[in-house]
Amino acid sequence: MSEYRLPPTLYAEARTKILVWALLIGAVIGGAGIWIGITWIQAREGDSWLEPFVLFFVVVAALIGLSFGVALGSRRVQRSWASYRLILAENSIKRVQDGYPDVIILNNEISKITETERRGLVVHSVTPYTYIGIPLAIQEYSKVRSELEKKHAIDKISRARGKLTLVLTITIGLFIPMALLVIFLAANKYVVVVMGVGFASSCFSLS
Repeated sequence: MSEYRLPPTLYAEARTKILVWALLIGAVIGGAGIWIGITWIQAREGDSWLEPFVLFFVVVAALIGLSFGVALGSRRVQRSWASYRLILAENSIKRVQDGYPDVIILNNEISKITETERRGLVVHSVTPYTYIGIPLAIQEYSKVRSELEKKHAIDKISRARGKLTLVLTITIGLFIPMALLVIFLAANKYVVVVMGVGFASSCFSLS
């Protein structure tokens, strides 16, 4: 049985990148929220000064909440990465990580192993939504890869394809809550139908 961890310096090297992504995603969500709020106020055709005033404080509160969320999330990510352990036994693969349930995949339960260029490996189980991610930065990556290749063939995925999958997942994840909001607020039945179809398609693609 072999055990592998992530390098202690990994988080320090990736911290800036993580914060930039968190701020970009937060800015997109915040911008969408402001646009929806302004649209809602205009649709009501209210002339009260209170509604823009409330919207302003909601945006400020959201930005403050986002700042605290990024700081808290950053500390959690650091603890999580430091606790990551990959355990390769003769008949199984196990991942242990703080904040996540332990994942064990037996050799005969492996459906596929994929390797994305410059990212790492993913071991997929025949059980839906069960997989183990193995970052390229893990200590002794080549040894880990060699041991896994003895258990199952490894399918290589280009970096461009991996990026496309990530972008689609993030886009769909952002579209779903916005589609729900539009469905509940829209008065035009055609808009509701179009957004409903899009919402159903997004949920199906994530399943």
